[in-house]
Amino acid sequence: MQLVVVPAPGPLGSALLAATEHAAQRWHEATGLEIVVRVEPGAPPRVSEDGRTSVVLRTRRWCPDDPSLPCHDPSRHALTQLYTRPVAGNPKAAEILEADIELNAVHFDWQALPPHSLDAVLLHELGHVLGLEHTCNASSLLERVDQRGAPVPRCGEAAPGVRATSMYPDPLEPVAGGRAELSDDERQAGAELYAHTAPGLARLAALSPNGLGTPALLAVLGLGCMSSLWLARSRRRSRTPHGG
Repeated sequence: MQLVVVPAPGPLGSALLAATEHAAQRWHEATGLEIVVRVEPGAPPRVSEDGRTSVVLRTRRWCPDDPSLPCHDPSRHALTQLYTRPVAGNPKAAEILEADIELNAVHFDWQALPPHSLDAVLLHELGHVLGLEHTCNASSLLERVDQRGAPVPRCGEAAPGVRATSMYPDPLEPVAGGRAELSDDERQAGAELYAHTAPGLARLAALSPNGLGTPALLAVLGLGCMSSLWLARSRRRSRTPHGG
């Protein structure tokens, strides 16, 4: 897997590259996947299905490149966009083709945030790129269950151990300044998800077309999902944003 960091001006650009490299190394240690981070000087700061997985710092507008779409939630530090297609013969799983990470430098001054904020957010977003979902339910309008059928806890009511993981919807909220290392359950989930996957191939479950998600059985990998990390499924090629 290659992550293309779109250049950003000044010290923030260097910090973004360092945080992306840090996150890639931590997830490499957890999954065994080779995750190569590189800067592409001529890369346009766009998020699209263009065959590359990009990390883009939004400095002017916290909005999709498509002007017909509404702008992103200003309270979110970052978003990850997944592009998936179904796995032949298994409607409960999908292959992640590529993903793009957007960071919100319109509503947040990253250099004024607590130390390790970029590290925490990139760890979180790269978890989405690899197929992990949030550890709790951010919306009171959704009823979600895990792979065993148990209700996913609401984020405001979740146990401290759930809120403390970096896959919480806002990685800067549970622990002041964020957390620069993966939790034990994240490392174990990453190891199990990719234990029997060919290098560079991410056949994971992805969100359903309506973006709400239902539990995946992970028949392609023959694996379960560890602890409080949830996955969802897709029945057709989809383009799905992950908030925070």
